[in-house]
Amino acid sequence: MNVIEIAVIATTGTLENQQNARDYLHKSCRAEYHYSDNQLRKQARDRFILECADVLGADNPDRWILAGRILQAVERFQTFKWLRIKAGSYESLSPSEQALYRAFVTGAIIPSSQRTFYRLLTLWR
Repeated sequence: MNVIEIAVIATTGTLENQQNARDYLHKSCRAEYHYSDNQLRKQARDRFILECADVLGADNPDRWILAGRILQAVERFQTFKWLRIKAGSYESLSPSEQALYRAFVTGAIIPSSQRTFYRLLTLWR
């Protein structure tokens, strides 16, 4: 199983499968596979952030404005939802929050600046 498959199970599977996938993900990060796993995580994170951008950019705003919206959504999600989810509380999530949840579950570092999100949008759109 690769990191993408584990992330999909962690986000869409049953609660027991989600916990097993997360445990496996944490245990399987060996030094020899770290680079490739890290690249796969970043690619998955970027794909899920772009899914969030599709939802937040329904009105087709400028890329810089959309990057700001993504940043605000990430900050809101990280502050209010992610901590509760990690503590085991069930949270109902909007479509953009579901995409952010999947991005957070990948384990890759989530960007924290509007400029980084803008670069991501420029590269992939």
